[in-house]
Amino acid sequence: MDLGTFKVGLEPVIFRFDNPVTGEPLDGPEDPVLYLLPPQHENVQAVEKKFAKKLQEAQKKGMELSGLVEAYNTEAIIASIDSWENITFEGEKLVLNPANAKKLFSNTELPWVRSQVVAFINDTRNFMPKA
Repeated sequence: MDLGTFKVGLEPVIFRFDNPVTGEPLDGPEDPVLYLLPPQHENVQAVEKKFAKKLQEAQKKGMELSGLVEAYNTEAIIASIDSWENITFEGEKLVLNPANAKKLFSNTELPWVRSQVVAFINDTRNFMPKA
């Protein structure tokens, strides 16, 4: 089998959350939807390069890296979002912009939001073209 036949697509794919209590898919017409890009996409790669430089500089200066790593992880998630629909938080329908994305993915009271998206992004199969 030629492994080259299994290449990651670079087009956005649909991500739907699961209910964090029941595990049931949130797949109704009013439920939140994200369109995510794979880690190989140029948007995500640009964030990776930017933070690699920052990490190198911080290491040279002997600085604490945990805050920088956390910032990178959040920025990488945000760069992976091509678009979204039906994202409501605390009664407000959110438009996609960096501030609103940070509000969701940096919120320590909503770890399930971040963890579900990260798990999806880290599974390469989600970005493979369907036969």
